[in-house]
Amino acid sequence: MIYLIRNEGQEGPYPKEVVRGMYDRGQMPSGTLYWQQGMADWAPIAELFGAPPPPPAATPPPLPEEAPNGQPWQPNYAQLEPAPTRARRKWFKDVPSIGKATVIMLSILLGLDILDTLLQIFGWARLTNSPSLATAHAQSGVELSLGLIYLLLFLVTAVCFLTWVYRAHSNVREWGARDMSGSPSMSVVWFFIPLANLYFPYKHTRELCQASRNPRDWRNQTAHLNRVGLWWAAWIGAGVIGQITTQYALGMDETVENYLRLYQLGVAAQAISAFSAFFAIRVVSTITRLQQEWVDGATAENTVE
Repeated sequence: MIYLIRNEGQEGPYPKEVVRGMYDRGQMPSGTLYWQQGMADWAPIAELFGAPPPPPAATPPPLPEEAPNGQPWQPNYAQLEPAPTRARRKWFKDVPSIGKATVIMLSILLGLDILDTLLQIFGWARLTNSPSLATAHAQSGVELSLGLIYLLLFLVTAVCFLTWVYRAHSNVREWGARDMSGSPSMSVVWFFIPLANLYFPYKHTRELCQASRNPRDWRNQTAHLNRVGLWWAAWIGAGVIGQITTQYALGMDETVENYLRLYQLGVAAQAISAFSAFFAIRVVSTITRLQQEWVDGATAENTVE
């Protein structure tokens, strides 16, 4: 089976004899490239089939006066092939729909982060004005309820986000991106491997952003990479502060002073988590838009910041 790149779009796979027929009919532009299993990179189609056939005559030959059966000659339009049309880039995996769902879920998490930050500030102020364990316990009940809702929505968001990651990585490879790190599946798996998940998801998302802008020249793309860096820094920061807050809550003695410190840590953790959600929305929206522009045929130069 053979894949083709012609008229700025990827096609295939086709059986070799079908490709040969198109080549012999002159339906392969001079810049057509091909790839089949076992090849390291794309190659000109002429290397597979040799020199192209001679072009047809500039003028058609005269019509015969009569057909072999003695009847007046008439052209057989059923045998005429339609002229080849310009290939349009197509989605390999549907990214816009899952991207939209991911942005919606991240926006909900962002709203909950902001709400929890405000509740932490309110709890700290309330406990400062009325320093008692009863006040702290009442506020903790509200925080626990909100935390359970947040956990459920976070799991749904994670499923949407990781599905988006897999599909987006699959697309750029189908569109011609070569020598990217790992595979679409590994782009998801890295999020679950301890220590490795501190760096490799960032690396894969950075490459995805580059390849979504121009799959065939992704290494030279630098636009929007700051968004990926800000998202990852906020994500790591939120994780670190969150772990510190959790460990402090589990090991602290129940005193008003300790609850006040816990609220301060909670404000920091939720604020950084809100920044992480905000930049995650920017990253998902940007990469989804770049892939949509690639499918629509927009050039990288016309992409608006």
